Amino acid sequence: RTIGKDFYQTAGDDPSVAAAGGEVEPPAFVMPLWAIDQFHVAAIGQEPDLTSDLEGVGLRRTDGLKAYVAAMRELSANWSTDKVYTFCFWGVSQFVDVIHWEFLGLFPGLRLDANSLCGRPPIYVVAYQLNEAPGANGATVKH
Repeated sequence: RTIGKDFYQTAGDDPSVAAAGGEVEPPAFVMPLWAIDQFHVAAIGQEPDLTSDLEGVGLRRTDGLKAYVAAMRELSANWSTDKVYTFCFWGVSQFVDVIHWEFLGLFPGLRLDANSLCGRPPIYVVAYQLNEAPGANGATVKH
């Protein structure tokens, strides 16, 4: 199901009810690239040391969402093989207990089984780009 304009979530298709040989959508939570907390673009050889503190490196979403989204869209429109891209995604860590595979802290006292949102571990983090064109007859294209 689409959540707003830029997010998509599915618990996945039940393989037992899929048509023989049909495609089964796995559990997924899909976010736009601007949902990442911080990014930095560097020339080859000038990339930041990933074992160091990345404070002050690149742009952070918390420094202003409107400007950050605009910068991320600009980046997305101008990918280059002559650049090194660093992306940091930590904001969700305060809400996920990976040992017990639960979401917590979203609302006081609420604990939610992470399987209900993204399926059983392991999870896969993947970057990809969708074509802007909708599916046949304007149907939503599954991720």
